[in-house]
Amino acid sequence: MPVDDDVIGLVRAHRWATVPAQTKRLKDAGCTRIFDLDQQARKDLERVISRRPAKLVFAFLLAEPDRTRSAWADFTGSLDRIEAKGGSVVDVDSGLDSKTNPAAFRAVVRDQIARNNQGEKSHARKGKPGRQLVVFTPGQIRQARAIWKDCKTFPTYSSAETALEKIASANGVPFSVSRAFRRWKRRQINKE
Repeated sequence: MPVDDDVIGLVRAHRWATVPAQTKRLKDAGCTRIFDLDQQARKDLERVISRRPAKLVFAFLLAEPDRTRSAWADFTGSLDRIEAKGGSVVDVDSGLDSKTNPAAFRAVVRDQIARNNQGEKSHARKGKPGRQLVVFTPGQIRQARAIWKDCKTFPTYSSAETALEKIASANGVPFSVSRAFRRWKRRQINKE
């Protein structure tokens, strides 16, 4: 098979799909040669891709994830260089090609980049959405209640707050005045 007839596949490790999973999908899509974007110089890959289609499971993976510039600008710069040499990029997930339907292709890539950026924080937290759960032991709650109700030892809200902040949950969150107020309502401070 001549080199120009090879269908090139490009993979990059990502949380949406592992390298082996991407490799399998690209082989099923007809790729004869597969390169890892993290292990090859970009200039060399752009030269290899010229004059033939390059397939990616998700086309936005063509962009460098280094964050020195936006993923969209990096992707379009790389795509423009590839197309200037006569190559094209195919998104296997959507089936779109950068040459035959460039507007739809670019819209899909923009959406992929937006979804990727949206999920980065939750992925860094291991996929756990929302706030961290704050749990205090029954002993800590009894201690906090005693501080909150003891208006002689802690006559002001600031003195109670200072004492409550010394009580911390397992993940280091201090017991707050607002938490005490929600649990036990107002303090009964006697004005004599």
